[in-house]
Amino acid sequence: MPLPNSPSGHPAAAPSAGGETSKAPSSPQSDGDGKRVAAGSGAAPHDRRVLRRIALVCVVVPIVTLLLLVGGALWQIEDWSRDLTTNFARTDSRHAHPGLHPVTTEILPRDVADAVRQVAATLPGWRVVSVHPIGDETRIDESIWVADLVRTTRLFRFQDDVSLTIVRSDHSTDITAMSRSRVGVGDLGQNPRNIREILGALRVRLAEMSRGRQA
Repeated sequence: MPLPNSPSGHPAAAPSAGGETSKAPSSPQSDGDGKRVAAGSGAAPHDRRVLRRIALVCVVVPIVTLLLLVGGALWQIEDWSRDLTTNFARTDSRHAHPGLHPVTTEILPRDVADAVRQVAATLPGWRVVSVHPIGDETRIDESIWVADLVRTTRLFRFQDDVSLTIVRSDHSTDITAMSRSRVGVGDLGQNPRNIREILGALRVRLAEMSRGRQA
């Protein structure tokens, strides 16, 4: 029998055997100029280009960052014969760099110890662990003081243990230093830089104290 017309004028879909009405296949959409456009076409290529760019950025940025970090670390190397295989340094009067020579002053060890506290408090990345004279509860030797400090690197937050020994002999006081990294086989020159930094600042402070006493 003929099918009744739908409100739009087209024949209504015939009911299926189970009582459900079958749907007519959807026709392509018009773009307004009479041209037929397939549904969902045109967006996929653009989306793929965006995803490729995001993936490229996710790969390139970490690689570039890693290269910059490694390059910055290698740039700090001063002595290729030691900086990759040695993770400690100490003062040595025979060292070619004067910043690694021990410090000698006429100031008493107790006052030098106070100067170490003051200097470490002004240097970024430095922390005083303890400053004390050698001895125990029964006997304290005021002629020998030890200052234990920790220096934390800015970028990777590595920590180095730095120890200063302050010894009075005759009419002068000698200050020696040692710095050791907690991790790594080579320090990339950081431990010598630690000693030069703390002793350099200490030299300036002791010179100020000496001028103050003479005034």
